[in-house]
Amino acid sequence: MTKPAWNIILGLGIVVQVVLGDRILLLSLAFTVAALVYLLDVRPALSSLTRRR
Repeated sequence: MTKPAWNIILGLGIVVQVVLGDRILLLSLAFTVAALVYLLDVRPALSSLTRRR
């Protein structure tokens, strides 16, 4: 996925977790997993491709 797509997913996750809290546990869990995938896999890969000098 592209970086803007990940930003949209993570932004929606924050909004859902702040607004709805624990009322929709499965959805909160899905967004938490998406955030972890981004932090552990996507972000390091992007930083290696866009390394600043």
